[in-house]
Amino acid sequence: MQGTVDQLTALFMIERQLAKQDSCSLIVKVFDGLRRYDLHFTNVSAEELEVSVERTFPGATHVCHMQRVAIAGFPNSDGRTEGAYEGKIWFASLLRGNLMIPVQMEFNTEFGKVTGRLADLRAPGVHLQFGK
Repeated sequence: MQGTVDQLTALFMIERQLAKQDSCSLIVKVFDGLRRYDLHFTNVSAEELEVSVERTFPGATHVCHMQRVAIAGFPNSDGRTEGAYEGKIWFASLLRGNLMIPVQMEFNTEFGKVTGRLADLRAPGVHLQFGK
C-alpha cells in the first residue's frame, strides 16, 4: 500500500530517528498485508536495565512508548485482538557510530504482556551478554 511500510521497517525507522535526533516522537503508517494501522512512538523517561556483560555498560537507555492505532482490517474497532497494540522499547548505544540497538521490548497483546530481551551482541571487539 503506497505511503506505508511493514512493521519491521517501522522499527528501523524509529532506531534511525532516535540515533539522529535523540527523540522517539514519530508516527509511522504501517500495512502488514492484511491490516492497516499507525504506530505512534513517544519518549518515555530514561530507565536503567540490569545487565551482565563482559565489558562496562552503564545500562543507560532511551525508552520509547509505542501505541498502535487501528485503521482497517481488524475484527474489532480498537484493534486489540491481534498482535502488539501497546508497549515500550528500550534502546541503547552499544556499538560505535550513530546506532541505537533495541535491548528490551515489552508489549501488551491479546495474550497478555510479552517481554523480549537482547541476549547476546557480537561485533568486532565487542561481546555483550545480557541477563544471567
